[in-house]
Amino acid sequence: MAQAATDLYGLDRNTTLFGDPTGFPLPTQGTKRPREEEAIASPPVKQTSSVDMNPAYGGEIVAATWYGNELRGSRTASGEWFDPDGLTAAHRSLPFGTCLLVGNPKTGRTVVVRVNDRGPFTEGMTLDLSAGAARAIGMRSTQKVSMKRC
Repeated sequence: MAQAATDLYGLDRNTTLFGDPTGFPLPTQGTKRPREEEAIASPPVKQTSSVDMNPAYGGEIVAATWYGNELRGSRTASGEWFDPDGLTAAHRSLPFGTCLLVGNPKTGRTVVVRVNDRGPFTEGMTLDLSAGAARAIGMRSTQKVSMKRC
């Protein structure tokens, strides 16, 4: 019986992830893989009503952007390996480990993220989301999002 070819993460290359028939893109050469003890479970994604994202209910509306594969394998300011598919965020001043509920007013979706990096360093921006967090709330470009502590 022939063994199926697997990628760097031990996944069968014929396995479809997230309903994508093209499969999972292989990491680029030189990508550093985080050690198991450094891996941190990502918080869950949840659907909420627009009432939960209203600043009158304890959140604030901020400008956000996202970043992804260009930093895969780099260390964040907290010392963790950056995982673009994780549910993390960068903020200039919130303590590392801060839990944030981030919502997209356009889609009504929210996601719980953990601050593990510093940034964004672009004027007018308050939050940098990982690509995974941006995808979870349907954010495709720089936009206003709601943000409140968990």
